[in-house]
Amino acid sequence: TMRAKTGGLAGIKALCLAAILAGSALGAAAQDLFSPVITVNGAAITGFEIDQRIRLLEVFRSSGDLAKIARTQLVEDKLKQALLTRDGLVITDAALATAMEDFASRADLTLAQMVTLLEQNGVAAETLRDYVRAGVTWRDYVRVRFGDRVTITPADIDQALGQTVPQIGGIEVLLTEIIIAAPPPRAAEAM
Repeated sequence: TMRAKTGGLAGIKALCLAAILAGSALGAAAQDLFSPVITVNGAAITGFEIDQRIRLLEVFRSSGDLAKIARTQLVEDKLKQALLTRDGLVITDAALATAMEDFASRADLTLAQMVTLLEQNGVAAETLRDYVRAGVTWRDYVRVRFGDRVTITPADIDQALGQTVPQIGGIEVLLTEIIIAAPPPRAAEAM
């Protein structure tokens, strides 16, 4: 009976050790996800942020090397944020909420619908918030910083309105604005 108790105790110890090691591995994986992967001027970009940006780009159906694009965008966001912080430009919560609603409306969605769609695809609402914040604050920064250097006169407006663009059959087509969905069954038709 003593041997059975010892064997049972050894089995329990082995199970506990296995559970601790498994927990440590999970904890290490989770810690790695939130550990800095890239550091920009002392600001960290974590594996989680990169993963979230990739997922966001996937939902937006971006093309190209999404991992590379995500890293580049996040580095640029950190650099932009450093300038914004240095110059004291901060977006209010109300302005950010409005910007997020505007962003969602461009996809013909409400903000709640967009957040739900993103969450269904593994993207946290905070990722969208950070993405919109970076874009809006940078746009405002550029407008404040360089807006007074550009002067548009009424003559400039008249000249721009007076310019005619050659049209083919009365239709003006800007190739930069054509987006054609090409799901596999309709790819040939889209081409």
